[in-house]
Amino acid sequence: MNNTVIKKEERLDLTPDNSNCGLEMSPFKLLEMAVRSGADIDQLEKLMNLQERHEAKIAKSDFLIAMSKFQNLSPRITKNKEGYGYMYAPLSDIVEQIKEHLFDCGLSYRFEQSHSDKVTITCIVSHVSGHSETNTMTAGADTSGSKNAVQAIGSTVQYLQRYTLIGALGLTTADDDIDGRLPTNCISDQQFAVLDSELNDAEGEFPNFKSKFMKWSGRNSLSEIPADKYEVCLNQLRASLKQRRAKK
Repeated sequence: MNNTVIKKEERLDLTPDNSNCGLEMSPFKLLEMAVRSGADIDQLEKLMNLQERHEAKIAKSDFLIAMSKFQNLSPRITKNKEGYGYMYAPLSDIVEQIKEHLFDCGLSYRFEQSHSDKVTITCIVSHVSGHSETNTMTAGADTSGSKNAVQAIGSTVQYLQRYTLIGALGLTTADDDIDGRLPTNCISDQQFAVLDSELNDAEGEFPNFKSKFMKWSGRNSLSEIPADKYEVCLNQLRASLKQRRAKK
């Protein structure tokens, strides 16, 4: 008869003892106990994964608390930049108004960009605890006006950086200015100046001429007129003025 005793594999018991007073042990504490007790690789790997998930959960919770605090502290964004018939807040102004609150809440941001087809900008907002969240937008190069290829890309980059930051931080009050349309192929600054000057002169001669012209154009402002419609609009403006003057 074979009296050989087959010894069962010893498994590490990580059950908390009574010294913990019934409190749930953290994954880190369990991992520490496992290391001291000589746990095998599989056990350590499972505990390390558990610890990573535990830390990620805490980091996300810290991030959400920080975002809530930031949105409570953040002021209404002031629009100091004048566009063609509207006011807006450029990226530099937005950052200036929120940077202290970001720091106080342990938040920071950065941008990543891709120009593979269109321009894609991703705003990454991070908390000191390690959790990050992103907001991404894509648009074509802003070829309006007399921009060269590099300037067209740069204009879109600035636009998308501004709005991805606004979206990522929940700054909804800064998102209501009417320049929120995607860049389009509209008239240049020089073309705008020509139309605006002639309309202002006409307005002095014929009250309400400008409002009637804008109604005819179907646009809310001169800056929305497409570049390929500039000659048509200018010719219509001058023809209308000529007819009115002839009737005097």
